[in-house]
Amino acid sequence: MFKKYLVLLIFTFSTSLSQIINDERMQLYDVEAYTLSLKLNLTEQNLTGRVRVVSKILKPLSTFVLSASNKTITVDSIKNDRSEKLKFLHKDDHISISCNKKNSEVIDVEVFYRAISDFHGEFDNGGVFFSGSKVATSSQPFFARKWFPCKDDPSDKATAVINISVPDTLTVASNGVLKNIFQNTDGTKTFRWETKYPIAPYLISFAVGNYVLVDDSFTSINGKNLPITYYVFPEYLENSKHDFRNTKKMLKFMEEKFGEYPFVNEKYGIALVPGELMMENQTISNIKEDLITGTGEVEQFLIHELAHQWFGNMITPNSWHHIWLNEGFATYAQALYYEYYLGKKWYHHIMNSFMETEQGIFAGSLIGQSDTSFSDMFAERTYIKGAIVLHMLRKVVGDSSFFKILKNYATNNKYKYSNVTTEDFIYECENVHQQKLNWFFDQWVSANIDSIDRPTLSYKWNSEKTKDGYKLSLTINQRSSHLYLFKLPMEVKVSSASDTTLYNIIIDNDSHTYFFDLKIQPLNVELDPNNWVFKNLMKED
Repeated sequence: MFKKYLVLLIFTFSTSLSQIINDERMQLYDVEAYTLSLKLNLTEQNLTGRVRVVSKILKPLSTFVLSASNKTITVDSIKNDRSEKLKFLHKDDHISISCNKKNSEVIDVEVFYRAISDFHGEFDNGGVFFSGSKVATSSQPFFARKWFPCKDDPSDKATAVINISVPDTLTVASNGVLKNIFQNTDGTKTFRWETKYPIAPYLISFAVGNYVLVDDSFTSINGKNLPITYYVFPEYLENSKHDFRNTKKMLKFMEEKFGEYPFVNEKYGIALVPGELMMENQTISNIKEDLITGTGEVEQFLIHELAHQWFGNMITPNSWHHIWLNEGFATYAQALYYEYYLGKKWYHHIMNSFMETEQGIFAGSLIGQSDTSFSDMFAERTYIKGAIVLHMLRKVVGDSSFFKILKNYATNNKYKYSNVTTEDFIYECENVHQQKLNWFFDQWVSANIDSIDRPTLSYKWNSEKTKDGYKLSLTINQRSSHLYLFKLPMEVKVSSASDTTLYNIIIDNDSHTYFFDLKIQPLNVELDPNNWVFKNLMKED
């Protein structure tokens, strides 16, 4: 039961996205603002809309290109800021618009379109999911283009205004702050949401339902009032009161470890959604409705999605190759949270459960080999091995430096509301630790080993009486060294009848014998007694 409730549920996928490659001309401009205006048709399960995209030209540009799925989006027309119709070509999931723009100029276009849904709420797909009167979006990694034309690239953040029109019995939850609700003459209401914090397209979202709103607030570490709103379906209201009771405790923990909540001037919200749409949308996490059981088992997911507000939403990977900086960090935050409130035993129990997997299940580099393959980006190693790497890093640099690294990384103005790569995180680690850590990241993050994900070690020991006490010899064999030779700082615990002593060694050979001079006869020897190193370990007879 304990393990069931605390180990993150990870799905294994065989599905891959088609080989989506953003047109290289999209790198010649920077989006500054999106304004979305959508009207949903729940009966037909489609939408009509328009999106205004305001961008700054970075290099001379003759064709302005946006992402837009040909399967789900039909473009009716495109206009510029003078309401002049523009010529365009919609092909291969991109819209190409003729233009003639110089460096530093602004291009302002509005795309009028219709969109259908081919999304049924499954995790490895995305777009807009219609389920009766319940509607929600899921856009990670490249599914924003299925419901609105945009520059579907995590490296380009912009502000956003989101207008969603729905039947007037329903409520819309979205990013940022609810600025207004307009009553329309056709029996619909338009909810106008706005976020002034930069947001990546995959984090732009909306959720619709007959929600009951439950409001709360939290005083941030800097004394600011943060509104908290839960968007709950009526049938889950009582269960949600129990399941969401610790949200403020989670915020308190994360602010202490990572700095003030990144979107404190807007809100934190949780919206219940149908399907498999668990997602950390900026300022509004989507949580599967059927997880709200009133038992508290959803808490692990709430921690994970809240941690993404720092790692993923505020600090966003420059490309999907570096998605472990999102998922590994959010997964590790679960273990840190339970350590913070329940103690180190719980922390180690969670991390031990993460490491109790079969050899090879996390094989491959943590830096993704593909930024178009869903199964590669969201493989188990991205989540669990990512958390294990942070666990090991903590031991290598020590608690003081490790938590300083996390705080510095999350509060560095260079990274805040911007984009990062793995190299940026390594730089922050080395800057705090004041030592090179390439040996650590090379083997645990970069190395692309097909068949193994950890070393296999065997050991044996014996002791001999000497005139001054005992000499202990400990032989350690790195059995997997023919595939990859790891460098492993490790503790050795030596127990006698009266006490125990910890020694620190470094394993960096395929076989080596270590010697220890002892005063008292050793009765037992343990390697890595607290399981800080990801490994398979066996004792030789």
